[in-house]
Amino acid sequence: MSQIGEAEQLLILEGMNMKRSAQLFLVLSAVLLSACSNESDEQGEVRKDDHVWKAQTEALEKARNVDKLLQDAAEKQRKKIDEQSH
Repeated sequence: MSQIGEAEQLLILEGMNMKRSAQLFLVLSAVLLSACSNESDEQGEVRKDDHVWKAQTEALEKARNVDKLLQDAAEKQRKKIDEQSH
């Protein structure tokens, strides 16, 4: 009769282990799913022109604009000098 008691105890322990395993699986699944959420959902929609090099491309664009202004000013000055010399 003691063998049946041990078998029943093993079945009870095995059932408890299965229940714990299922609970652990559900908790880990929930953690993994929440860790994979998109941060942009919280911050609003990400604009299409936002990118890693945005600051650098903006600086380059400003430099191009300054260069164009300098070239235009130099051309204007050349024309003025030419008009005065003729």
